[in-house]
Amino acid sequence: MPKFLVIGRYVFFIYSADEVERAHIHVRVRASAFPTAKFWLVPVVELAYNNGFKRKEISDIRKLVVKHAQELLTKWNAEFNQNQAMDNGEIREALLRGYDKVRWLDEAKRLECHRPSILDIRFDESHMHVYLDDDRGISVPLRWYPRLYFGSPEDRANWELWCHESEDVYDVIAWETLDEHIRLESLLAGRASRESVTSIRRWLKGERLYEVYDE
Repeated sequence: MPKFLVIGRYVFFIYSADEVERAHIHVRVRASAFPTAKFWLVPVVELAYNNGFKRKEISDIRKLVVKHAQELLTKWNAEFNQNQAMDNGEIREALLRGYDKVRWLDEAKRLECHRPSILDIRFDESHMHVYLDDDRGISVPLRWYPRLYFGSPEDRANWELWCHESEDVYDVIAWETLDEHIRLESLLAGRASRESVTSIRRWLKGERLYEVYDE
């Protein structure tokens, strides 16, 4: 059971039998076999399962995995003499094609009654990209959410996942510094922010500490 990384109270490790799967990392508390969790590293960092970590703690662990993802993936490739890479759509397609019939049917049956959960969020200059645990991705314009649009990149990156409807489903994205909360159902329905212009103007005057440029 090679240990790849130890950060604070957390140990990041793999099992020798993991070689047949796509790159991932296990995590547990130091000197304890429980709780545990598993994160995929490719094609994007996403939670595979959580066995015992509380909501806030698993969110913090996910941030550590994202921060050290490339280092962990490099160690995985060295351990198993592989060449897996992050953000490679071909890897995802190859994995899906590689499902045998029984596994595919089991997965299809699970998805019939599955409530999607948010796994990861990324930003580019104009959009927010939200990745779900059923392999879907949602991209929405930042202009739909003025607090994200006017917020700094640092503020946007400071997000957390919350559970609203169920303890096992992350369906709310929260930004404490921006006082913004977006529910997954709104993203799936294509609903933009309903905050009034007056409210946004008050927020801009009272909270933002850097200048806004009109385009």
